Order: sequence, then C-alpha cells, then structure tokens
Amino acid sequence: MSTIRAALSLRRIGQFSRVQSPSVRTLFALVLAHALLDSYGTVWPIFKKLANLNLVWAGLIVTVATSLTAATQPLFGIWADRGHRRQFILLGTALATAGMLLGPLGIYREALGEVWAYLLMFLVMLVVRFGQAMFHPAGASVAGGLVEGHRSTLVALFIAGGMMGFGTGQMIFSAAYQQLDGHTEYLLLPAALLFIFLYRWCRPRQTDGHQPLKLKETLAGLAHVRLPLFILYLILVLLSAQTIGFYFLLPEFLELRGYPTWMVNGGGVLLFVIGSVLIAVPAGRLSDRFGRFRVLAAILVLMLVSYYVLLLAPSMPVAAFAGLCIITGGFIGTGNPMGVALGQQLLPHSASVVSGILMGLAWSVGGTAPAIVACLAQIESLGLIGALAMLGAANVLAIVLAMCLPFVARRGKVH
Repeated sequence: MSTIRAALSLRRIGQFSRVQSPSVRTLFALVLAHALLDSYGTVWPIFKKLANLNLVWAGLIVTVATSLTAATQPLFGIWADRGHRRQFILLGTALATAGMLLGPLGIYREALGEVWAYLLMFLVMLVVRFGQAMFHPAGASVAGGLVEGHRSTLVALFIAGGMMGFGTGQMIFSAAYQQLDGHTEYLLLPAALLFIFLYRWCRPRQTDGHQPLKLKETLAGLAHVRLPLFILYLILVLLSAQTIGFYFLLPEFLELRGYPTWMVNGGGVLLFVIGSVLIAVPAGRLSDRFGRFRVLAAILVLMLVSYYVLLLAPSMPVAAFAGLCIITGGFIGTGNPMGVALGQQLLPHSASVVSGILMGLAWSVGGTAPAIVACLAQIESLGLIGALAMLGAANVLAIVLAMCLPFVARRGKVH
C-alpha cells in the first residue's frame, strides 16, 4: 500500500510540476519584460540633464506624453481581459525600447533645430508611453493571477522587476550616452535578443480560468465597488504625482547637494530602487498575511517621514546618504503594488481593467507633476528644494484617504 501511495504522490507531483512550470516561466518572463520596459522607457529625467534641455519644456513634454497615453490604460485593460494579454505585453515592451532613440536626437538637436528636435523628442516619448500603457494592465493582471492566494506578492514581484529596470536604466543610458557620443540606439541590439526570449517564454493564461466579462458586465462591476475603487484611485494619483515629480528632479537635487557624479547620473535612482525591491516583496507578503489596509497605512506614514528627512536634512557623508536613499526608496516604491493588489481583489474577473484604472488613469493625472514642479522650481522664493517639499503634501493627503479606506472598502468585500 505504501508503494501505491508513493507512486500516486509522485504522479501528483509530476502533474503539479507540469501545470506550474508554464506559470513559473511566464512569471520570469513578465519580470524580465517589465525590467526591460522600464529600463529603456524611463530615461527621460537623466536624458534631459545630459542633453541640457530647458527644464520647463522637458517637464511639459513628459507631462503631455504621460497624460495622453496613461489615460488609455483602462481601454487596453478591457481588450487585454478579452484575450489579448500576451499581445499587449510583447508589443508594449517593443514600443518602450524606442526610448533609446532619444540619444541621437540630443546630439543632433542643433542640426535639427530646436522646434523639430523637441517635437521629435515628444513623438518618441509618446511611442514609449503608449508601449507602457499597453503593457502594464495586462502584465499586472497576469502576474497577480498566476498563483491563487498570493496576489500581493506576485504583483510586488512584477513591480519589483520594473523597478530594477528603472533603477539601472538611467545608469546604462548615461554611460552609453557619454561613451558612445550620444548614440544610444546601439542599445536596441541587446533588447532585440531579450525580446526573442520573452516571445518564447511569455505564455499567460488569457482569462485566468474565467470567461472575459462583457463591457456592460465590467461597467456594472465597477459601479458596484465605485466608492472603494475611487478612494484607491485618489491614493494612487497622489502617490504617483509625488513619485514622478520627485524622480524628475532627482538628478538636479543630487547635483545641488554636491553628491558625486555617479550618483547624479543614475546611481541615486538605483539606490532608491534597491530599497523598493528590498521592501516591496516582503511588504506584499505581510499584506497577504496581516491585511493590506494596516500595512499600506504604515508604509505611507514611514514614506512621509523618510521623504522629508531626505529632503531637508543637511548634506551628509555619501555612505549615510546612500542608506537613507535605500530606506526612502523602499517606502516610495511599496504603496503602488499594494493599491493595485487591493483593486484587483475588488474585481478579480476584470483585473486588467482595474489595473488600467489604478496604474493608468492614476498615472495620467499624477503625470502632470513634472510640469508643475519644473515651474515651481523656477520661482526664486521656492527653488528646487521648495518645489520638492510641496510634493510632500500629496503624501499627507494619501495617508488621510488610506485611513478612510477600511470603512468604505467593506462595500467591496475587501479584507
């Protein structure tokens, strides 16, 4: 009998491995795709500094491109839920790599003329942002539905992959820009090789075991949870505005404080992202175990404290400042995956649509921050530090809303 039981157990394990192996490969491909997407698609803050662009025009370009394209994420989410997730993941990744075309535009700006150069930069950023808009709803919903009961952890892993790409992207871009005399288009070659791998391994289940809802049913589901979803949306608008605005001016902030060149040219971003990766995944596991509301509120409070310490503390030794960057970056990068996971739990059958709202519409509104802080930084009485300090008000409002969320979320049956 024991032999029979052992044989049956081995058979079950074999069946489980065959079922889980595609999910593991898909998760690995998603994390890698997100890293590639955000490595190649988020280089604008360091590019505008390396190319000596006008700060206000640089803020306006990225604001308009982000706001126009991020607002389309719910539409891409609806299409993704109807069986197009893999297509959007692959196409979005490919489009985002167009960010490497910014380098040549920077070095040939005088030959092109200021107007044409800025216009072409805007078009490149528009393509990049459209790629990101396609990718994020489908990618987040696929990641969150790969293994039942671990949505926060899986979404955190997915976002951690993007943050790793974001952290290394500016360093890679700045090194290529300086070493290759601005010809960053050569970086498209390794991206093409990685894309072949992604094409083979990214094989998500298109509906995660559920039939895609019709548009009328999707809208009815959204109406049922409109209040908690709206609160979540406002929280993520505020967090995205603070995050986008801060990273936009981070190179100038580090230079103003007199920190080394390696930190200004992408190293500072990498330190923040290391913190995000170190804290986001454990925070996701804590949320799955102890409740997302408590962990989210705690993270937002810690984010507020560390943000103002980083911003207002006098210059300190590089090692101490690097540690502070890691801590602050961890809290800054954690609120978003928690909010997305909460939203997906509200409507699991329309996870891509919810992801599009919380990662798309939220970033569309929050994406106006670069233009705002760029203008504020030009005011002599405020300066760059004052402009960044005003961004902290968004964090305060997010904390207030997070404290209200447990009461209104009961209508959405979120625990």
